[in-house]
This record gives sequence, structure tokens and C-alpha cells, in this order.
Amino acid sequence: MDEQDRTRFTDAYTQILLSAWSSESYHRLLHTDPVAAIGEFGLQVGPGAEIAVVTEIPADHGEPDLDVAILAWMAGRATGRYLLYVPSTPQLRSEALSDDDLAGVVAGFQVSQCCCTPCCCCS
Repeated sequence: MDEQDRTRFTDAYTQILLSAWSSESYHRLLHTDPVAAIGEFGLQVGPGAEIAVVTEIPADHGEPDLDVAILAWMAGRATGRYLLYVPSTPQLRSEALSDDDLAGVVAGFQVSQCCCTPCCCCS
């Protein structure tokens, strides 16, 4: 896969992941008609090709990795069986700041981190 193909795949793959994670209807389409689903973002496979959407990343693969996804997709060009890794929606950590933390933050900076220029926050 040359650099241009890699960029094209990466762009489409990113859109596929975002859509699968944010749209229940796209997620269903990806599992019921993966050829049509990936086609929405410009990925094409040859006639008779099979796309297996893999949602559970095997433990021996470690963390999901773009290079692994690219290699799996490239292998499909030779075998006609494409693996498309679409892990579960990532969970974002949402921890609340304490009142003390909030009191010490001004426009993204801690008040104790003065830049030594004359301004109202340092005096």
C-alpha cells in the first residue's frame, strides 16, 4: 500500500469508526451490509469479496492499532476476505473537578503559573 492509498484508507476508516460509534443506523448497516457501509466513505472491494467486521480485538493483539487495521485490510486484497476492526465505542472518562481545583483555574491556567507580565490576574 503506497502512501496515498494508506491516507485514503485511514481517512475512510476514521469516518467509518466515528459513524459506527455515533450512529446506531450506520452501526447496523455495517453489520448487515458492510460493502454498502464502507462504500459510503469511498472504500471498495472486488466482486465476491467478503468483509468481516471484527468488534472484539483478540487479547494477544494488544491495544487497537491503525497499522494492524491497515495490514488486515491489505491482506484482504490477496485473499478476498477483508477484516475490518471496529472496536466497541470507547468510553471517555468524566471526572469532575473539585471546588478547590476549579477555584485555582483561570482561563485554562493555574493562578500560581504567572507569566510575569503586568495583568490583573497577577496583582
